[in-house]
Amino acid sequence: MSNFRSGNLTPGQNFGNFTLNYELTETDTVIDVKDYGIINLYSSVSDPEQANFSLEQGVIEGQIVTLNFLSESPNTCLFDVIGNAYTRLNTNWQPLQYDQIRMMWTTGLWIETSRYTFLDNVPVDIEPFSSKWTSQATVQWFGNKEYAIMSGTMTSTADTNTDKMGVLPDGYNGSFAISCVADIVATGIDIIDVNTFTQDFGGQITFADGDIVYVSGIVYPIIADA
Repeated sequence: MSNFRSGNLTPGQNFGNFTLNYELTETDTVIDVKDYGIINLYSSVSDPEQANFSLEQGVIEGQIVTLNFLSESPNTCLFDVIGNAYTRLNTNWQPLQYDQIRMMWTTGLWIETSRYTFLDNVPVDIEPFSSKWTSQATVQWFGNKEYAIMSGTMTSTADTNTDKMGVLPDGYNGSFAISCVADIVATGIDIIDVNTFTQDFGGQITFADGDIVYVSGIVYPIIADA
């Protein structure tokens, strides 16, 4: 049986996962994959069009290469669906830090087999809308940024508070309307409607100091800025 000890490869095996670190410094870059199994990409620009790239031909049928983008956000790059005659992507790949895409060389083409978005399932804290609120709430991406879940609590710190409750983080422009459990001592109301069509949400009622809105389990579609 072929293995790395014999020096022979079976289709789909990498060449020992040799790593190439590649700095994208100009437009229309063509990366020579050679026998690398891992390519770590770096960029110093936030405009993806200024660091677009494609791949040169593979070396052996079944060769797999994994591309990792490692520069800190907001720097990025662009792997174009029409980058060259050898590339077949599901959609353009415009990564942020630690995003990953995997390609296989077969029948004379680099074909995408998978991609991974690092921000998936990483909670991000929600900011209070004003000094009249505190927040222990988060939002969390799922399904490759297709939707998000917001959970936690928003607590009033003012005797009279009609301010909106919170501000969604950059990249989360939710459009939702949902009834949430609340502990509103001042009015005795225990259900309120929380809605947003922008990054600001909540607030259609008078809250008192210590009143809490429990926003656990809000699920909503997002239009990502990033």
